[in-house]
Amino acid sequence: MTAIDHEKFAEDALVLLVGRVLSPEAEDKPITYGRLAKSIGFPVQKGRRFPGLIGKTLETMGEMIEQCVVRGVRAPEIQSLVIRQGPQKVPGPGFGRFHPGYKNLPLAEKQHIVGEYQKKVYAFGDRWLDVLDQLNIAHELSSAVYPDEVEDDDPRIMEGAKKRVAVNQYERSPVARKKCIDKYGCKCSVCGFDFGRKYGETGKGFIHVHHIRELSEIGEEYEVDPVRDLRPVCPNCHAMIHRKREKTLSIGELKDIISGSSSKGRQD
Repeated sequence: MTAIDHEKFAEDALVLLVGRVLSPEAEDKPITYGRLAKSIGFPVQKGRRFPGLIGKTLETMGEMIEQCVVRGVRAPEIQSLVIRQGPQKVPGPGFGRFHPGYKNLPLAEKQHIVGEYQKKVYAFGDRWLDVLDQLNIAHELSSAVYPDEVEDDDPRIMEGAKKRVAVNQYERSPVARKKCIDKYGCKCSVCGFDFGRKYGETGKGFIHVHHIRELSEIGEEYEVDPVRDLRPVCPNCHAMIHRKREKTLSIGELKDIISGSSSKGRQD
């Protein structure tokens, strides 16, 4: 596996971990190496024990966030949320990369140290979104794993699969996102904003994808049509679409609001 592969999986892992931190429904925010690997599609050799190669991916992720400072505070070690399966509930020996001497500490001391790291991760709160933005990582946050019954090579693009950890959170297929962008491009379907045109190479390819049919209202797995069901929207318009919990705006309705505000501005 190349350094580029580790970086790609590190980005996916970071988005998932941030989703767990920010999800009020993910009460058990730490995740095992195995569940993390499954959720990001990390290739795992049968019979190979964790952390294995995914430990290198987490090391890469840690190096990525070491450079991030948000509102004067350096991003904490979010990889502390990835733990061994079983009663120990601590990261593997590779965590020593971020805490020298960790490998040889007694279990109780490891648990205390990891707990302190995790407190800092939780306290960082929504500043994690700024970290993702600094790293230019597009994010539609999720907080758990793909269900066992959906195979990686399933030719269908399945959406709405209830997650096993976060109740009423729904899986969003990265394949569907790509097909949507391939069809409509990265320009916002509401306001027309294009991050690539505005910010050059830094903004190229950045956009949110909006589900026209709300996944939270479906409540069951369905086969999504990326052309029919999805549209690219900028983060500002996406936030306004979902601004009111009781009423999700359609793309047309938000366009009318923008048009009305522009007309009012010209009259004023």
